[in-house]
Amino acid sequence: MTPTASTAMPTGSRRRVENGRLVYFNQGTDPGYWDRLWTDELRLGSFEAYRAGFLGDFEEIFERHVPRSGTVVEAGCGRGQWVVALRTRGIDCIGVDYARATLAAVQRLLPDVPFVTGDLTRLGLRSASCAGVISLGVVEHRREGPEPFLAEMHRILTPGGRLLISVPYFNALRQWRGRHGAYQEDVTELEFYLYAYSAREFKDHLQRAGFRTTAHYSDGHRKCLREELVAVRRLPSLPQRIVLRLADQVAYIRRELGHMQMCIAEKAS
Repeated sequence: MTPTASTAMPTGSRRRVENGRLVYFNQGTDPGYWDRLWTDELRLGSFEAYRAGFLGDFEEIFERHVPRSGTVVEAGCGRGQWVVALRTRGIDCIGVDYARATLAAVQRLLPDVPFVTGDLTRLGLRSASCAGVISLGVVEHRREGPEPFLAEMHRILTPGGRLLISVPYFNALRQWRGRHGAYQEDVTELEFYLYAYSAREFKDHLQRAGFRTTAHYSDGHRKCLREELVAVRRLPSLPQRIVLRLADQVAYIRRELGHMQMCIAEKAS
């Protein structure tokens, strides 16, 4: 998976384990944080590859699971690069995000691509009107949990409609570290930033929201290994690259030790 807002953690993040989740804390962000992040150096050239249909690390997953017919919504589209790429590939995809300045800037560059500024818990779309919803690194940012986001995604999907949703992964390595005393960092004066969920917990959230999980993926294992293993992080550049390339060849690491996880789920008929 290509990094989303959630994979690129702000400098200074600290972590604690709470109620079986890994919780990231950081300095509070003002309302314009995401707009500043996404509009930095935004220009038409930023979309050149996406206008040619580039999907990066999402290639296989999107080709396999994004519906080919009907409307697909990217809920929390940020700069909208995946909307652009999917539309190039013939998908009727629209982007929704609350970052008004970002979408306005992208719309000026790409006036023919449909973007809507809105609240992801009240999308303003008709019930059962969409064949698919894509949500990449969004729902983990709500302190109280992802329920309102999932309920709204469920509402707009047709029966049998497909959800592709990614959140940070509280994977087996991170759980092991948590059981052995990691993540006891001082979060005084910091604010909640996001959750990393175990696969089981997030699938349970989806089930309670009326979804049936049909596939599960993990990605970003290199980032996870650098973040969690001091020995890897302290290696000089060349040995570190060699170790990470060797890790690429281990199926368990690729499958289970990603920084992010993606669930593919369907709305119950």
